[in-house]
Amino acid sequence: MRSRRPQNQSEELVGHDSFLDVVSNLIGILVILITVIGIGARGAHVTAANKKAVDRPMPGAVEASRAVALNLQQDIEKTQRELATMDLAVQSQRSERDAMLARMAYVRQSLLREQSGIDRHDQERLKMLQVAEERRDRLADLSKELESLKQPDETPQTLLHDMTPIAETVYGTEQHLRLLGGRLDYVPLNELVERLKEDAARNAWRLKDTPEMTETLGPIDGYFLQYTLTLQEEPAMTPQGPAIQRMVALDKFVLIPVDGRVSQSLTEQLNDDSELAQRLRGFEPGTTLTVWTYPDSYAEFRQLRDWLGKRGFRAAARPLPAGELIAGSPRGTRSAAQ
Repeated sequence: MRSRRPQNQSEELVGHDSFLDVVSNLIGILVILITVIGIGARGAHVTAANKKAVDRPMPGAVEASRAVALNLQQDIEKTQRELATMDLAVQSQRSERDAMLARMAYVRQSLLREQSGIDRHDQERLKMLQVAEERRDRLADLSKELESLKQPDETPQTLLHDMTPIAETVYGTEQHLRLLGGRLDYVPLNELVERLKEDAARNAWRLKDTPEMTETLGPIDGYFLQYTLTLQEEPAMTPQGPAIQRMVALDKFVLIPVDGRVSQSLTEQLNDDSELAQRLRGFEPGTTLTVWTYPDSYAEFRQLRDWLGKRGFRAAARPLPAGELIAGSPRGTRSAAQ
C-alpha cells in the first residue's frame, strides 16, 4: 500500500516550481540585456574607429590629390601657351590687313594718276584735232589760191603766208563767245557758273532723299544754265580703317539759249563801236577768248582770231557738232588757245 504524501508537502512542491520558473525568466531577461549592451558597445567602438580613419588621410589619398593639382597646373600652362599663340596669330592677321589696306590705297592712287594721264592724253588729242582742222582749212585756202594762179594774170600777186601758232592750254582768265551761222554773241558762262556754286550749296541738302537732282538758273544775257548734282560714294581711309565716304558732286551742266534771242553778224561785231569791242575794254589784259564754234563758222573763226590777236587777246577754238549745246562737267578738258 502506497504511502501518500501529505497535502501540505504537495502544495509546497507546487510553490517551489513556480518560484523556479520566475527565476529562470529573470535570468533569461538579464542575458538578453547583457547581449544587447555588448552589441551596442561594439558598434560604438567601430564607429569611433572609422571616424579616426576618416580624419586621418591615407597616404594614397595625399598622392592622388597632388597628382590632380599637378594636372591642373599643367592644363593652365598649356592654356596660357595656346593664348599666346593665338595672340601672335591675331597680330599677324592684323599686319596682313594693314598691308592689304596700304596696297588698296596705292592702287587707288595709281588709278587716279592713270586717270589724270588719260585727261592729258585727251587734251593732246584735242590739240591735234584743232591743228588738223586748221591745216585742212589752210589747205582749202591754198587750193583756191592755186586755182587762181592757174588763170593768166599780167599783174603779179603777192601770196601772204599765215603761220599757225602752237596751241597752249588755258589756265588764266577766260571769257566765252559763240560763233554760229556767221553770227557772234557773248556767252555769260563765268557769271552762270558763279550762280551755280551758290545755288548748289543751298540745294545740296535735297540729296538726302534722292541720289540726283537737276536745277535751272537764269537767264543771264540770253542764256539759262541747267545743272545736275549727284550723291557719290567713294572708299576712304580713316583712323578706324577703310570706310565709304558720301559726297555731293557736280555731274554736268548745259547752257540753253533763250528762244528768239538775236545775235549780231561777225562783220557787225568786228568794229570799234560794237558790243564785242565794248566788252573787250572791260576784260583784263591777257584774257583768253574761248569761241564755241560750229561747223558753219570755221572760216569766220579765223577772221575773229586775227582780229582779237591784233588787240592783244588770244583765241581758243571749241568746235561743237551742229545742234549741240554748250556744256561742261568735271570730266571735261581745258581750252587750248593760240
